[in-house]
Amino acid sequence: TVETNFSKAAQNQDVPEAIVNQVINALDGEVDFSSDIQKGTLFDIIAEYKQTEGGLEIGTKQLLFIGLKGSALQVNRYAYTAKDGTTAFYDARGKSSGKMLLKRPLKDKARLSSAYGKRKHPILKYEIFHKGVDLAAPKNTPVQAAADGVITSIGRKGSYGKYISIRHADGYQTAYAHLNGYRADLKVKSKVKRGEVIGYVGSTGRSTGPHLHFTVYKNGKMINP
Repeated sequence: TVETNFSKAAQNQDVPEAIVNQVINALDGEVDFSSDIQKGTLFDIIAEYKQTEGGLEIGTKQLLFIGLKGSALQVNRYAYTAKDGTTAFYDARGKSSGKMLLKRPLKDKARLSSAYGKRKHPILKYEIFHKGVDLAAPKNTPVQAAADGVITSIGRKGSYGKYISIRHADGYQTAYAHLNGYRADLKVKSKVKRGEVIGYVGSTGRSTGPHLHFTVYKNGKMINP
């Protein structure tokens, strides 16, 4: 039961910080944890992790179920992992919950330096369709995965420079370009969580300065992030 706020109540029940963060991320855009969760709100969490016979935890903790019940709040969300390895949360009728993607997948504040759509290219000097958004930020600002997913590409890609693409649930795919570098342990088929750092802002490829070029696809079709 929540007495002051959700994070403190979960901590008092020995819920691992990694699971608390997964709950908050899973309900981002659906539940405001500063106003919707009040004193007396009940919560249930089911999570799983592996451990050795000696009790040592190994691998990644995985959130399976979130239940919230208050005077004006009733939430039950179930994790479902698709065949491609992507995980998303759904209600009992199978409706996807919350906001699927982070709009600005950076650890720190960023300035929208170029919007989606037609523009005069700063290097090529002629009008071209800008297939994504540019988020200006200092070099080496951490770049986050916009949602849970599986890495489908990581490496240099022509004018995009250092590049990562991720496949997500519900037909979404995101791409991150002009990176300065990648998180060392990542490779194709690596699973990543929403908000997890995957790389760092740079200016590789055809670029005039440090920024993240962020692209979103839905069922193979490019859309405005």
